[in-house]
Amino acid sequence: MSTVNVKQNDIGVTFTGTLTLPTAADWTGASVRWIIKNRASFAVYSGTGTITGYGDGAIGSSTTATVSYATVAGDLAEFGKYDHEWEVTFASGSVITFPSGSYNTIVIKAELG
Repeated sequence: MSTVNVKQNDIGVTFTGTLTLPTAADWTGASVRWIIKNRASFAVYSGTGTITGYGDGAIGSSTTATVSYATVAGDLAEFGKYDHEWEVTFASGSVITFPSGSYNTIVIKAELG
């Protein structure tokens, strides 16, 4: 899984990911959440992401989708190491979390002043 380093209280940092399913799914009407959890304090921050593309270039049945989320005030307020995941809710009501077997890592470095 990946590790991303950012600075505390930065706003507008864009996180991106490519989500892959073992079989094609209909991404029409799906929504995505960006979720991080501090490993020390267990604080959770989340926001609504955007599906920005599909494996075949068109909405509909695909095994992959690209997603993004730009941080807002408060998302990166607490420095430390975080587990990160994307949660997709499909129009059918199915919910799938990426990555499925572990987490990405986000390291928020403390501001100097």
